[in-house]
Amino acid sequence: MKKTKIGLIPEDWEFSNIGNYCDVITGGTPSTKIEEYFNPPEIPWMRSGEIKGYKIKSISTFISKKGLENSAARILPRKSVVIALAGQGKTRGTTSPLEIKSSCNQSVACMVPNGKLNYIFLHYHLSRLYKYIRNITGDVGREGLNLKLIRKFPLILPPLNEQQKIATILSNVDDLILQTDKIIENLQILKRGLMQRLFTEGLGHTEFKQTRLGKIPKEWEIKKLENILILEYGKGLPKRKRQNGPIPVVGSNGIIDYHNEHLVNGPGIVIGRKGSMGKVSWINENFWPIDTTYFIKIIDNSIDKKWLYYALTNLNLERLSLSDVVPGLNREYAYSRNILIPKLYEQEQIVKILENIDKIIENEQNYLNNLKNTKKGLMQELLTGKKRVKINQDEVLL
Repeated sequence: MKKTKIGLIPEDWEFSNIGNYCDVITGGTPSTKIEEYFNPPEIPWMRSGEIKGYKIKSISTFISKKGLENSAARILPRKSVVIALAGQGKTRGTTSPLEIKSSCNQSVACMVPNGKLNYIFLHYHLSRLYKYIRNITGDVGREGLNLKLIRKFPLILPPLNEQQKIATILSNVDDLILQTDKIIENLQILKRGLMQRLFTEGLGHTEFKQTRLGKIPKEWEIKKLENILILEYGKGLPKRKRQNGPIPVVGSNGIIDYHNEHLVNGPGIVIGRKGSMGKVSWINENFWPIDTTYFIKIIDNSIDKKWLYYALTNLNLERLSLSDVVPGLNREYAYSRNILIPKLYEQEQIVKILENIDKIIENEQNYLNNLKNTKKGLMQELLTGKKRVKINQDEVLL
């Protein structure tokens, strides 16, 4: 192994920089004052938000041929790698392989490899260096990355056939990640639609009645939230006062830490009061809700707690904000909300149905997390040469 500024690599791997193996280009934006530069929408036109770390096979925005001709936008070739020069959050420094011809604006740069560098391998190499790339300019503001800096990015080069094998292995894992993401997305859509029906139509009803909220099952009741629950304030617990322990500390967006004491006996329901206002969380064990939350105390014996959790999730409490300036869940507005109440036995049946879907989603999420951890481990081993791949002559590689 030999030492480089980004770590040890095998002796037979080359160490260089991007500019020696890639043409690095960027694009531009046609004048938004001229309608014919964007219509008809003829040419894909990429912005930094399109770059999400996976292969780009379609673009959501377009410009016209005239827009391309009358701006700094230019056509980027397939089998290149794009990088976000600017963007919100984690966008800047993120890369994606480009699988279609596209133009781009000035917030995107494109690296077009020569014949000695596999474009998919380049993407994974730069993904591994994401923190290094971010540290070049710091995390403050949107400025920083430019073509000159990109050309100086460090580059490691295994033999081309080894690059291709590494690219194939990691791409196969990414394909599984994207497939699992899609499965989870579809399951969540199914769950939302099912919840909408279960909390308005119930299970197997044949008799309905007309109410001020529309047609509902005959034996159901309408109650205001104030008649079935109390929204109790959580209690502040600064990080410096938390002690190591098994008790979840719950914020407006769910579990944020752990402590050695609990404030509320579980299982229980927590609702975001500030921050992720209106978000509903189910906590299985004893817990400590902090002061940006409410926790639920049920005052109606005909209510199943887990059913109430699902029902509150279905109410979209996020809309009940105190103000646009300081968003927060307005307790009085929440109390005034109406809720449809089935009989207890039906509540329990609804809970079983939704718990089954949640279990499927949880299993898929665990599988997704394992895939991401597998990818992370493979990148660390394959892209540093700690583990060398074997090349068979009859393999079809990227």
